[in-house]
Amino acid sequence: MRRAIIPALLLVLLSVVLGATVFREQVAHAAANLNVFVTNDAAHPVPVHEQGTANVNVQGVPTVKVAEEPFQTVAHLCFTGSETTVNDSFDVPNGKRLTIDYVNTEDPFTQKLTELTVGGMGLPVIDQPNNPDLEVVSEQIRQVREAGSTVLVVAGRDSSPGANIIQCDAVYVVGTLTNS
Repeated sequence: MRRAIIPALLLVLLSVVLGATVFREQVAHAAANLNVFVTNDAAHPVPVHEQGTANVNVQGVPTVKVAEEPFQTVAHLCFTGSETTVNDSFDVPNGKRLTIDYVNTEDPFTQKLTELTVGGMGLPVIDQPNNPDLEVVSEQIRQVREAGSTVLVVAGRDSSPGANIIQCDAVYVVGTLTNS
């Protein structure tokens, strides 16, 4: 066993001496020309880190998502006597912007609902074929109203016989409030 160790050590010593003296330029040249291409997948990314002091800046104006708050109100429209047009209104809260997304009402009375406007926007009144006394307004809209503004809801009906009765309709206005 001892005899095998001595020749092995002499071989290693000879390699070191030759590499450091005779083959020095070839070893250095081979190490300098190594082209290495590293490929990794998403599960095994190449680790990197900044050199020196990291400099992180925000450029431009950052986008901030504004929290939305659900909104719903009911406009009560009551026709009395022979009135053919009535209105109700509501105010947008101070410091808030209202986006109206949806308006809905059903009119089950014998006097026909002929028009409905919300914030100046006329909405279609649809007669129901299976019920001649029922008119429906169910409309998805997009209307933005600023803080402190008043939203006017106006309804009109025909003046057919029997119009001297009291008729009340509830108009549901649905949307979202955001900080203005």
